[in-house]
Amino acid sequence: MKLLEKIFSAKNTYIYKDFTILGKQIRCINTKKFKQYFKSLPLMVHAKSRYGKALKTFYTLIAAEGGEGFCVSNCDFDSEQFSADYRKLTAGLDKDSIATVDSAMTIYKAYMDFAKFKKPTFQDWINTGHSLKLPSDTTIEHLNKDFCDKIEKINDNLYRYKDYLLPVNHFESSVFYHRHSIDKLKTLDKIRNKNIIDVGGFIGDSAIIFSKYTDKNVYTFEASPENFELVKKTLELNRTANVIPVNIALGDKVDDVLYVTGSSSSKTTTSHKCEKAETIKATTLDSYIEKNNIDVGLIKVDIEGFEQKFLKGAENTIKTQKPALLISIYHSFDDYMHIKPIIESWNLNYTFRIIKPEENPLLETLLVAEVLDK
Repeated sequence: MKLLEKIFSAKNTYIYKDFTILGKQIRCINTKKFKQYFKSLPLMVHAKSRYGKALKTFYTLIAAEGGEGFCVSNCDFDSEQFSADYRKLTAGLDKDSIATVDSAMTIYKAYMDFAKFKKPTFQDWINTGHSLKLPSDTTIEHLNKDFCDKIEKINDNLYRYKDYLLPVNHFESSVFYHRHSIDKLKTLDKIRNKNIIDVGGFIGDSAIIFSKYTDKNVYTFEASPENFELVKKTLELNRTANVIPVNIALGDKVDDVLYVTGSSSSKTTTSHKCEKAETIKATTLDSYIEKNNIDVGLIKVDIEGFEQKFLKGAENTIKTQKPALLISIYHSFDDYMHIKPIIESWNLNYTFRIIKPEENPLLETLLVAEVLDK
């Protein structure tokens, strides 16, 4: 048997089959599974239109996570600085969170290696893919069955998933299937009688989910005027009465002017004006909370890499009210490594976890922070 294995062996993964013949490895793409994986990517349902781009698109999405905000600076993973940052990041985390961090470091390393190629070859894509942990067959099958297959088109301006309606076909699994991991919070009872702050409202999708977790209000902040119109339509379609939409950006300065670039859910906020950018008004969360006297139980933040700026303008609110936090940290390597230590340095007795959906190697990774009763 061992002799036969040296001559020929085969191994199945979700996307492909690996054959080894006389020591030479051959990889074959499983076309059906390949399409199913794309169907379950939480970018948007019509991501299946990308099928024709085949292998190049697949490895680009897996290695670079496909998001315009995904950014990684050059990092020496063997340096003392990285070791110090890694220790700070993982300090106090549970074993599942540390495993998530270690998986992310593998992805960041792979991305850095992949980015060195000016013109990546087929083998470069294959080598990058080898280093990444893909979701299991069971994970993808459950996601397809329980989420993707239940999304319905009513007409060109109306789409449904279960009891939720959207004016555009953009149901993300992180929002509607995983609910931003809000059900994993240990302080949900405290949130029920307080307000929820939704930063990066996009089209109002998160807001209609959060609205059922509070008897107070959800304040959803969406900077882009284009997206804000969709927020209002979403709230109207779902007859959501306890969501207050706010068309303003939240950053580190009061009465600031910022700019939004990009498209769809990947719009990014910047202080530098560039071509085709939307000009937007900005303030700080601290200022808004003080002016409106809001009692905050939960803050969710997903603003495509502008999270650290937001935290500077929300420091007083977090220090005085100690709300639960759901903060996206995957948009940049710097965010992943340093957002937790920033909050930790405030000495507020937060307990931290790092969570991501099983179907994603890196996308939609959240820093979950709560002050637990002792």
